[in-house]
Amino acid sequence: LKDKFKGETCYILGNGPSIKNLDISLLKGKHTFAVNGFYESPLYDQLRPEVYCVYDKFEFAKRRDSLQEMVDKNDRGMLFLFNRRAIGKIQNDKNCYYVYSNILPTNHNNCYDLTKDANTFINVLGFCVMCAIYMGFNRVVLLGNDFSRFTSRKQHHFYDVDKQIERKESMFQELQGNAIAINQHELLYRYCKKHGIEIVNATQESLMDVYPIVNLNDYL
Repeated sequence: LKDKFKGETCYILGNGPSIKNLDISLLKGKHTFAVNGFYESPLYDQLRPEVYCVYDKFEFAKRRDSLQEMVDKNDRGMLFLFNRRAIGKIQNDKNCYYVYSNILPTNHNNCYDLTKDANTFINVLGFCVMCAIYMGFNRVVLLGNDFSRFTSRKQHHFYDVDKQIERKESMFQELQGNAIAINQHELLYRYCKKHGIEIVNATQESLMDVYPIVNLNDYL
């Protein structure tokens, strides 16, 4: 995958509530990443993402059967990016890649070579950005990156926000996790800026202002 998309633009879609307001047809024919439970929405078939990422081991365990079905039905060469803990848990895993990432990112520790021990992330979008850098994209556009989970005690994904499911994490855990996540995104942004990679957040009203917040129409 090294530099497979050198010099191109990708769109990484998180699962924030703002995705419900996104005209998915705007991304037709674009290089797109989807993550975690995106397949639970009809938007999955409309988007037909090029790359699908599930990084957290608990997310993978919860979705293993569905992911196996997606791999089995993969007739268009979609790439799957998993944590190395998923090795051996997907059968007939053509187009599946497993990333060993065990190094916490710091100001002086950017390990984005996916063939070696790479940086680990608390948030799947951070993992996707790292993968996009490795794959050679020089412009990364984030969508569904609301960064607003801590504003509600209900589930906050676009595909289940209406179900009003109570979350199990305490606010203490939530804020700790978000503090780590935003620090890791800050380090990603610094790396991209230093290496001439443009990364922007096209999620309107996002609470993550580490990246410049832009209008998606200007980046299509």
